[in-house]
Amino acid sequence: MRYFLILMAVFSAQSHVWASDSTDDYINRAAEDSSLWPVRVGLVESAESKGRTLDPGLPGVLIRVEDGQVLIDMGRRGVHWVALDKTDFYQRSKDKLNEGSAPIGNYFLMFGGAISLIDTDKLVRPPSKWQEGVDQLLFVYAQPENFTLGFADKLRASDLLGQKSSPRYRVILMPQTDVLSDPEIYSRLTGLLVMSPAYSSALTKSFDHFESPVATPAIILVDANGKIIERPNIDLMYSEIGNAESGDLVSP
Repeated sequence: MRYFLILMAVFSAQSHVWASDSTDDYINRAAEDSSLWPVRVGLVESAESKGRTLDPGLPGVLIRVEDGQVLIDMGRRGVHWVALDKTDFYQRSKDKLNEGSAPIGNYFLMFGGAISLIDTDKLVRPPSKWQEGVDQLLFVYAQPENFTLGFADKLRASDLLGQKSSPRYRVILMPQTDVLSDPEIYSRLTGLLVMSPAYSSALTKSFDHFESPVATPAIILVDANGKIIERPNIDLMYSEIGNAESGDLVSP
């Protein structure tokens, strides 16, 4: 009984804090806290983007919130940056807060089915619960010329951003075309996750992490809801692992 009363007191205190926030305060807080980002948003006002007018009511998938804007994937209408206050982000975020924490991040909900696991000489479906305990994703963008044996060795031999001490993130390769055709390269990348080539190019545009076309190789660290944590310097990473032996592999 005492435990229940403590829980009720904590919940009431949190509810009071949220209830006392003004709309602007809440939006600012939710824009920073990616756990409050809804999966989808819609326009409540018309917006201009890329030389076209986007009408109120248009829905889309929320990619991320950044600098007072939301990046929305509107399917055949394209990917657009729209001012936060022209969307229903506030109400949808409130709804998500009231529903409680989602079991997995937005990005797993959006593209989890597009992820494959490299298995010796082929792509296979990853374990059904590969995302459990994962709260960060390290995307590695690469072109065919990047997928050399040396590149594969460095990916496997490196301690990518401290994975040995913090195994809560997974590496996801983002090939820009179907480059995994060399059996030897496959074998060097065994165990890593890869965005299936059929989806990778489209999602590269949707994520809008870099200028297009992407200067590869490039890496970016995001949380499970898509918030950018860091744009690491891949050249620096290479210099730090330049003397790593190819046999010194790190589990993905």
